[in-house]
Amino acid sequence: MATQVSALRLFDLIQSHRVTAVIYVAARLGIAELLRDGPRPLGELAKATGADERSLGRLLTALSTIGICKRTGEDSYALTEMGAGLDGEAEQSFKSWAIFEAEMLSKSWSGMLESVITGKTAAELQGLANSFDLMGRAPEIVYKFNAAMTELTRLVTPDRGFLPWLHWSGLQRSSKVSWTKDHKFTDASFLSPTLMRAVSLINLASVRALEEKIGMTLNPLRFRGNIYVSGLEPWQELDWIDKEFQIGRIHVRGLARTPRCAAVNVNPDTAIRDANLPKAISQHFGHVDLGIYRQALSDGELKVGDEVLEAMTLAKCVS
Repeated sequence: MATQVSALRLFDLIQSHRVTAVIYVAARLGIAELLRDGPRPLGELAKATGADERSLGRLLTALSTIGICKRTGEDSYALTEMGAGLDGEAEQSFKSWAIFEAEMLSKSWSGMLESVITGKTAAELQGLANSFDLMGRAPEIVYKFNAAMTELTRLVTPDRGFLPWLHWSGLQRSSKVSWTKDHKFTDASFLSPTLMRAVSLINLASVRALEEKIGMTLNPLRFRGNIYVSGLEPWQELDWIDKEFQIGRIHVRGLARTPRCAAVNVNPDTAIRDANLPKAISQHFGHVDLGIYRQALSDGELKVGDEVLEAMTLAKCVS
């Protein structure tokens, strides 16, 4: 039998969505940025945000209760160390994730009952193959996803030590491609186990087409592919979804387009953000994809120069 204490704990869990809502509104209003330089009175904050003063006061009280802000006077508020993470300019910011959580994830979780009953994902319930296709319907959703994932990546790799690993241009040895139950190549774990074990393929012709549009030379390693191919038409790889083809002696299947995130804005040679490539792809080509995820259907070895065969198409594996 539930005690009063356990029942109240349950009650807290039931209404915990309100915490996400409060943090989201603070992120959208830019409260952390306004308090970045020190405490400010409620009246100033209301004027700066364009919010109703009394309503904003209740929001700040809630933020103080959960430790995002603290009251420094009768009507004055300051930012806490934890609250500083809602500042979009902070090195360890989670502002974009707060927006992503409230505007995308919270809404998708509202359909959990139907997913549990039917065994289908939110994308499948709408007749789509996966969540990438669902996100791809609206570029603004992809931008929110990209911004949130960039923040998370920055937090878990604070020294950016992954950048030197991208210099694979001198690779000449063979690479073995195989499927194993627990090995994972991608960061798409929240989408499906199959995509988590997928391998990324980049069409160099698509990279060159993007270069021509933006007037800028791009190191293809920006796109963090496992396999780079030449000899195709630009964007031809996007037609390989749900199709089987062959790379060398390995039989593979295209799984999903790869929507590009803000990580590709970083130049792998300088570690400096020098472009907005997701926006450029969207503006010039009407989508935000470059490359595809593909699944190995058989084991085998890959080497530079292996042919990529799909119907009558012939291309070369260059790295």
